[in-house]
This record gives sequence, structure tokens and C-alpha cells, in this order.
Amino acid sequence: MKNIITTLLAIFFVALSSCDKEIKLPAREIAPSVAKVAEEYTDILVKRKDGWLLTYTPNSFEEPLYFHLTFKDSELIDIQSGYRDFHDVQSNVSYYFEGKYTPILVFSGENVFTTLADIFDDTNKFKIYYKESENRFEFVRADGFAIKAFDLVPANEHNLMMLSKQVNQVLAEIEFEKEQLRLSEVNRLKIEKFVEIQSDFFFYNLIIDDFSAAIQSFDTLNNKITLSYKETATSSPTKVTLNYNLTPEGINLKPALKFGDKTIEVIRLGDLVYNDLENPERPTSLALLDENNVVNGFMGYSHLPPYPFTNTIDRTKTAAFLLEDDNSNHGILQTTIDEMHYSTKAREIREEFKQFFITKRDSRTDTFFDFNVYLYDATGAKPSFGLKTGNPAGTGVNYYFLNLETIEEHLYDNVLNFEIIGSRATVTNNPSILVEYSELFRKFFPEEGVTVVPHKEVGQFTQFKLVSRKDSRIWVNYSSSTATPNLRNVSFD
Repeated sequence: MKNIITTLLAIFFVALSSCDKEIKLPAREIAPSVAKVAEEYTDILVKRKDGWLLTYTPNSFEEPLYFHLTFKDSELIDIQSGYRDFHDVQSNVSYYFEGKYTPILVFSGENVFTTLADIFDDTNKFKIYYKESENRFEFVRADGFAIKAFDLVPANEHNLMMLSKQVNQVLAEIEFEKEQLRLSEVNRLKIEKFVEIQSDFFFYNLIIDDFSAAIQSFDTLNNKITLSYKETATSSPTKVTLNYNLTPEGINLKPALKFGDKTIEVIRLGDLVYNDLENPERPTSLALLDENNVVNGFMGYSHLPPYPFTNTIDRTKTAAFLLEDDNSNHGILQTTIDEMHYSTKAREIREEFKQFFITKRDSRTDTFFDFNVYLYDATGAKPSFGLKTGNPAGTGVNYYFLNLETIEEHLYDNVLNFEIIGSRATVTNNPSILVEYSELFRKFFPEEGVTVVPHKEVGQFTQFKLVSRKDSRIWVNYSSSTATPNLRNVSFD
């Protein structure tokens, strides 16, 4: 046991002492006659101060690469190539000769030839032959896969242009990729700013040329967009969820969006759009561009809907058309005093008028101050807009009417649009409120009209939100007072 321990200790100390000695590699195998030729070759190569140009086609390459080789002495060489990552001059690359019968030039260490050998199953060893009469060398692969000889010729201004061309292509490629990364980052920042947009505009759309969709969701965490759109105005809505990734061009959709005979593969992003006149510093949407960088749409908030809402039974009839159908006896669209029926801005306008109104009329506004839209009734009377208030005694109501004329051609676009053609006695006989009352009406029913947005919550009748097409922050929620025909149970989308 003692002898075993002694032996192990001896081995340990021998190994430890060897760490202090330089590790000697075996001498490179080269025959004396080959060494003499290699020495001659080295002298020729080093004397050429402008260096040499090698035209070499590595394994798997269709076109040759060019290499500028400047032999500094018998061990070091500077190399510049047309291969990426080695397109700048690599200084002090080690080389040596070996071989039994023919000089074999070996490029050692990390360099372009060892890299090509690793990646493309190529070689960093070449048999070399000098053609004295032509003052050039032939390079032949020394790995047994030689197909042809490659020329190593003296470098000059003319032939180095071929290398310069390759280097410039590499530099252009690098700059292009940098620009692509920059553009991708620009688009990422645009999307980041887009999802941060906060606007009170009613609709949230994606519009590209004649394609118009409602954005149901924009999920930047999972890179998904959910849209609903109609192929035609009388189609049922199509809902689709698309994956996307950001590219230098913009949003690349996967799969591409098919719309009729058109395909949208890329959504190109422009600049933020500022359409909120009341808050000009707040963006409302992001401009979209065509392939020529011309604005051809937007995505974001809008006063207008992406498509008309139509009856699910008869797609030719919009919600506005059914409300105004003079053969349907639809009666009244009515609200209550409850503020939930009014948007924030509509409440502000209503309250401002109320404060004006109570200074002009002896009416109760605490019990009733409601808007009603009277559509065609059984007698075929024209539509009207009515304000209902309480009477002074609190035992009944007073009505203030404006007589209206419907602009019927807009009904097919799901737009209610009225002209004021007069007023009834309670307004006509009170000129002190006529102008302001007409102005109030135009704030809720501008000349651009209102979009009819049907909506139905679970367990409730269908209601109709009339959204100003001039300023969609102004909307009022109405319900139909008539059960025959039963619009309160009709579905739209």
C-alpha cells in the first residue's frame, strides 16, 4: 500500500513539474527537397510587396471568391477576401508549408480559409505550383477533392477591382441589413405608439384603399390582429384572426388577408395622424401607405364605421332603412333622463342647453328632459325631433318639436340624415329658444348625418345608438317604442 502511494505521489509531482515546461508540438512533416522548394516559393511570395490575388471557388460556391494575400515573412500573411466577416484585412495570419512530394501551403489559426473549411466542408490546405514563365502560382486543394487549379497572380490595381467589387457588395449587404433592422425598429416603435393611442372617437377601424374593417383586437403580446369586415355592403360580416410579425416593410400578415380578388400581405406603416381638433396634440390613428409610400388608408379611431350595419334576415336593408321605412309604423325612438343614454360629450351639450332652457321656459327639467325622434306614424306624418320636459305643475309633460324631412338616399348607407323644414307651435311661438334649439338639434344630427349602430345586450331589446358622423363622441342611445313590427327583437350586424 505504501509503495502504491509513493508511486502516485511521484506521478503527481512529475505531472506538476511538466506544467512549467513549454509543450512541444511535433515537427511538421516536410521532406527536405520540398522544404527547399517551399523556401524558394516563400522568397518569391514575400518579395511581392503589393501582394497576390487568389481567385478561388470554395466548395458549394457557384461564383469565385477573391483573396488579396500579402506575405510578410516566412510565417505571417495579411489576408483580405470577398467573403463576409473577412472582408476587412486580417493581419498576421499564420501559415506554413508541409508535404512529402509537393509544397502544401497551410493557413493556420482563425482565418477565412479555416472558416470556409468548417462551414462548407472546404479546406485550408493547398498544393502550390509556380509557373515561372507566367509569374503565377497554381493552387490545388490538398484534401483529395481537387477538381481544378486556381490562379494566384501578382496583385495590381486592375485585378484588385474584382475584390473591391465583392467587398463593396458585402458592405452594401451589411448596410442594407442595418437599414432593415432600423426600419423594423422604426415600425416596432410605430406600433408601440399606435396601441398607446387613446381617443374618444367611436369607431376603431383598419382602412386600406377599398378594404374596410373593424379592429376587434390588436394583440402585440401574441402578435395577432382580429378584424371583422364585409366583402360587400350586403354581406354578412367575416371575422378573422391573423398572426403577424414586424418587418422593415411594416406588418407582415400570416396568412395573407384575402378580400374579394385582392390579397393584403403587408400593412405598410406611415406616421401618426392627428384628427382631433379639440385635442390636437393627441393622435387618433396611424397612416398606412402603399408600395410607393403614398397614404392609402389608416388604422385607428374614426368618426365613421367600417361598413353599414344590416338586418341579419334581409341584408339589403340597413338599420337606418328599417327605422325610416314609411310602411312600417315604427313610431318613436326615445330616451329617458337617465345619463347612461348619452355619451360624455352629449351630456355636456344637453346640460348646457338645459341651463339655457330653464332661463327661457317655465318647465320642469328634473323629471323630464328627454330627446325623442318621431319617425313615420300611421297617418304618414313627416318625422320630427322632440324635446320632452315636465310641465310647471309637475302633472304632465310639454313637447317642443322640430319638423324634419328625411334625405332618403343616405338610408342605404345606414345614415339618418334630416333637413329642418319647420317647427310646431311650442317652438314657433317661442322664438327665444328657436335658434338655440335648432343649433342643439344640429349638434346631435349634423348635416353629415348620424350612423345607426344597433346593439343588443343579453336579455334586453335591440337599441339604436345614433352616432354623429361629424363628431362620433356625440351619440345618444335610443330604444324603439313600437312592438309592431318588433324592431326591438330584430338583429343587425
